[in-house]
Amino acid sequence: MATSQPKKRGSYHHGNLRDALIDTAFAMIEEDGVEALTIRRIAERVGVTHAAPAHHFADKNELMLALATEGFNRFSAALASVMHIADPLARLSEMGRAYVRFALDHPGAYRLIMGPALSRIQMPVQQPTGVGVSEDRGQAASEGTREMLETTVAEAMAGRRALGGASVSGVAFLAWSAMHGAAMLSLDGMMDCEPSGDPAEEFQQKLEEVISFIEAGIALSASEVPPPST
Repeated sequence: MATSQPKKRGSYHHGNLRDALIDTAFAMIEEDGVEALTIRRIAERVGVTHAAPAHHFADKNELMLALATEGFNRFSAALASVMHIADPLARLSEMGRAYVRFALDHPGAYRLIMGPALSRIQMPVQQPTGVGVSEDRGQAASEGTREMLETTVAEAMAGRRALGGASVSGVAFLAWSAMHGAAMLSLDGMMDCEPSGDPAEEFQQKLEEVISFIEAGIALSASEVPPPST
C-alpha cells in the first residue's frame, strides 16, 4: 500500500502568490496607510510563511515598486475608461470626474502613486537581462495617464485659443493641478462647508464648478477670447 509522502517544507502553494501579496498589500494600505505596511504583516494576512514573499520580492523596496506599478496601472485604467467619448470637452470633464473618483475610492493607492511615498522608492538600474521591467511598466502607465490628458486637451483646443493664450501643456497642467488639489483637499478633510450642509454633496458641487470653469476657458473660440493686453 502506497504511503503519502510528507509535504516538503517550503512547498506551499497559493495559486498566484505574487498577485495575492499585491492585492492584500493594497487592502492593508487602504486600512492603515503606506507607512504601516510590512512584508511580515502581508504574509500573515495572506497565510504564508514570513519567508514566502521573498520568492517574488527581495525586500520591501521591490514590493513597493510593484505596488506603485500596479497603482499606476489601475489609475491609468480609470482614466482610459472615458477615452471612448468623442467630444473632447465632454471627455475632459468625465476624465476629471474619473480622476477624483479614483482618488476618493482608493485613497491609499492614490496617496502611494501621488504622494511622498513614491519618492522614497529606489528605482532599479535597468539591466539587459530584464531587471527593472516593473519600473518600465510603471513609468509607461504614468506617462500614459499624462498622454491621455494632453491628447484630450489638444483635441479640445483645436482651432481655439484658451484664456490667456495658455498652451496645451499649460491647460493640461492646470486641469491636473485642479483635480489633484480637489482630491487631496477632500481626502485630508480640508474642504470648507456649511455646518448644516452635506460635505460630500458640497464637494461634488464645487468639483463640478471647477470642471465647468476649465471647460469654459477652453471652449471659447478665437473670436471670443479677449486679445492679450499690451
